[in-house]
Amino acid sequence: MNIIIGLGNFGCSVVNSMNGKPLPNARLIVCDTDIDRLNQMDVELKIPLASPSPFPDETAKLLAGFERVAIVAGLGGRCGSQAAMGLAMLLKGLDKPPIAFVTTPMSFDGPKRMHLAKNIITCLDVACFSTYILDLDKRLRSAGNVSLSKFTENIYELFYELITETLGKKPEDRPQGRIDL
Repeated sequence: MNIIIGLGNFGCSVVNSMNGKPLPNARLIVCDTDIDRLNQMDVELKIPLASPSPFPDETAKLLAGFERVAIVAGLGGRCGSQAAMGLAMLLKGLDKPPIAFVTTPMSFDGPKRMHLAKNIITCLDVACFSTYILDLDKRLRSAGNVSLSKFTENIYELFYELITETLGKKPEDRPQGRIDL
């Protein structure tokens, strides 16, 4: 059994959008510090976080019992980015390196958040079996003239396709390392 865990606002939204879709032997979990946001999610298993880092040991040990853990987060500098880094490092320490699916911040988020995202990606590269990184600025430029809601919907669908394809492969056939999207 695989686990797909959404961390923070973006990660929870992506994972929630997968609810009810066909998944490769996977269970969905959402984690956030925002309890009201968690309560809006349709996913069965919701884990409130007191803080994004460090990730609760008991939750990480629960996740380590699954065949493969896929982490989904936006690296905008709030809960998802910190929780992704903390969980990835913890799972690596338990000899269960996860697969990460993350987005970089938008350029309007500012250089501080971009710098933080680069540092987190460096940590994910060390801790994860593979790290899929979606550059939102690049994706938005190539998307053309679409509404923000359509753009967001397309990102959710892209992540769903990547995650299901990756988890559906035999472990030896899964890409390893950093994959820039």
